[in-house]
Amino acid sequence: MTASAGLALPLASVEMYLKARGLTDNYPDAQVVRGQGSAEDIRRVGPGRGVILSRGGGPGLMLEWAFDQPIITIRTIGRQKDYDDGEQLAGDVDRFMLADSNVDVGGWRCLYVTRAGGGPTCIQVDTARRSHWSCSYVVPVASGL
Repeated sequence: MTASAGLALPLASVEMYLKARGLTDNYPDAQVVRGQGSAEDIRRVGPGRGVILSRGGGPGLMLEWAFDQPIITIRTIGRQKDYDDGEQLAGDVDRFMLADSNVDVGGWRCLYVTRAGGGPTCIQVDTARRSHWSCSYVVPVASGL
């Protein structure tokens, strides 16, 4: 695929990538939601495990405009009353995302997938005692420019 209308790497492609790399096999009950991590997105996850995908601008173009670098932020939510489940889900999603060489992310050619900073971090424990974790990734994807 190539980029269109300036949109590099649709979140639907990231969802397909995660599922192909093992998310569905290991966590068939995890609800995947595409959005911006808002309270409404969290409500859409429901009472169980969840994965919320969002996209940010990223550092911009590289390699003579051949690749754009969007940032993908992934918020994971573990089972109720089980902090360790949230931590395990976040760690597994981190491993599913990372790729140190060329990779196909839902039909988009990417150079690699790396973290934008440190590993997954617990950002919240909600009123249902589910731990929420967040990690961001830079995904250099063919820009189509």
